[in-house]
Amino acid sequence: MKNRNLISLLLVLFYSSAYAADFFDSVDAIGGASPPPVYKAFYSITVNFDELQDGPASLTFGLPNGINTTVDVTDFLPRQGYQFFDEDTDPPGTPDFWIPIGTPHDEIGYKWTGSNEDYDVLISVHNGVLYGIITGNDFRYGMSRIDDGNYRMYEFDYTFFPPTDLIGSADVSQLDQPVTIQNQDETFVSNLKTFDFSNPSSEARLNTTVVDVLVVWTEDARVLSGGAVGNLNDTDDIEALMVASMDHANTAFSNSAMNTRITKFHTAKYNGFTYSGDFRTDLLNLQENISIKNLRNQVGADTVIAIIGDDFDEFEACGVARVQTAPGCSDTPVPGCGIGPLFKEFSYAITTQFCAIWDDTFTHELGHNMGANHVQDELTPSWVTSVVNNGFPDAFGHRTNGFKSIMSITGPTTARRLNFSNPNVQVSGVNTGVVNSRHNARIIDQLTPAMSNFGVRPDLIFEDGFE
Repeated sequence: MKNRNLISLLLVLFYSSAYAADFFDSVDAIGGASPPPVYKAFYSITVNFDELQDGPASLTFGLPNGINTTVDVTDFLPRQGYQFFDEDTDPPGTPDFWIPIGTPHDEIGYKWTGSNEDYDVLISVHNGVLYGIITGNDFRYGMSRIDDGNYRMYEFDYTFFPPTDLIGSADVSQLDQPVTIQNQDETFVSNLKTFDFSNPSSEARLNTTVVDVLVVWTEDARVLSGGAVGNLNDTDDIEALMVASMDHANTAFSNSAMNTRITKFHTAKYNGFTYSGDFRTDLLNLQENISIKNLRNQVGADTVIAIIGDDFDEFEACGVARVQTAPGCSDTPVPGCGIGPLFKEFSYAITTQFCAIWDDTFTHELGHNMGANHVQDELTPSWVTSVVNNGFPDAFGHRTNGFKSIMSITGPTTARRLNFSNPNVQVSGVNTGVVNSRHNARIIDQLTPAMSNFGVRPDLIFEDGFE
């Protein structure tokens, strides 16, 4: 009887996944105090987790701006809490995956991504904690858990965001406070974990280039993500943000018809970090930190990204990174920083917690490390000339009426689509790049094979993909 009931359950899950599901159970405006300037509005929401975790073929979103849209799935990746088909033990007709009866919600994780002509959707769940974005050309909504365990949705107002980063800016304002190099004796790393979402057969079939990433996070980033103050072990929310950041990057790679992917990443706490007053100094501190260098070598990471706290009154940008295709990798050239293996010791980036996925900064800065640049008119003429003369005439982002790529930082649209520039890919009937001028997807795929060998992978095996 147990086997028969299990087969019935499996068939129900398989059957339901072929239908569109409503994403929201409810969306309610929040009255009272006005939201911070970075939000046009925010809402209390309940999410239809029961159907979402089955990997529906479509999701329907009834948005508070009056738009009702159905988005078809482009990828569903079940991770934690799922049981997978075993041809040796499971009967014919069994679906590829299912959640066993009684599995707690906080032990379930998956990714659901989808697109239609008007919108991109990313839903990332880790240990039951959801991060999500719905982004079109004219607006973006973000969804995340708040400290009472409920969920909130935000409509962003990008006119109040800091600049995405400092790369190539002609008019970067320098703070008057003194810039100091941090004493490395005050810093150390802890709480190492490794996440592995790899699928060897899929990677071989797609000729995938895999880049491993080390993400270090600060205590204020943990708390701002939703972790309890003083409870250093409450890391579910910051881990969910890091998983969502990886999902965000992989979604942009996939949408852009690229071969590059991130399937394994490592996380650790960056203890003792203090903001210097200048992001470029903080990037140098990160790059030269002995503890982080040793940890990077230990886990075999190809690049390092730090997620730090948010202070929009003090920080001059959402993030910072070096650009592999620029001579000297900076607007002020750095001796020794170059392309391919020369870039290994400079492959570092920083993003604030708030901007990591809400402003695409995690993926944007990672794109810089991989060789991608902003749109030409968002850079100084000398920067553009140096990149072109360095042999990369199309290593630039794209922006046009109705479209803005991950690497664009200005323009009439208020939100980016989840794409790197690629003239061979269209969104809403518009080319997302320009031949021989704006093709960051090609540049990244050209440079990541060498980048994927920056780190030497240790022979480690993690049960169920997690340690």
